[in-house]
Amino acid sequence: VYNELLAKFNKLGGQILLTGKDFDSRKATKHAKNAIDMMINLGILPIINENDATAIEEIVFGDNDSLSAYATHFFDADLLVILSDIDGFYDKNPSEFSDAKRLEKITHIKEEWLQATIKTGSEHGTGGIVTKLKAAKFLL
Repeated sequence: VYNELLAKFNKLGGQILLTGKDFDSRKATKHAKNAIDMMINLGILPIINENDATAIEEIVFGDNDSLSAYATHFFDADLLVILSDIDGFYDKNPSEFSDAKRLEKITHIKEEWLQATIKTGSEHGTGGIVTKLKAAKFLL
């Protein structure tokens, strides 16, 4: 599916599966980074997901938002883009408040946002906005 969509942009994607163990040691992190760098050098867009089959409970991310923040940090990425079915971050839940305003730029994550937001994801995701905020907070 990834490659069907990426073909519209003349891009090729390659999935790489990671676990928390890949960030536990410098050696494992370096190997993962080298694999991703090689993909990029070959013109392949890395699509990073958690390897649910080999992840053990103690070091499971549980959501790709957290995993993407770790990958961004440890693999020296310039930018992290998290896709969502919502068109941005709002000061309040737009489903519940008609006066909710979309914030164009966020420079810090307020604790009240982490406490006041819905903690469930969409039908296609697991984290919802909280995991996206936590990922952003980790990188800020």
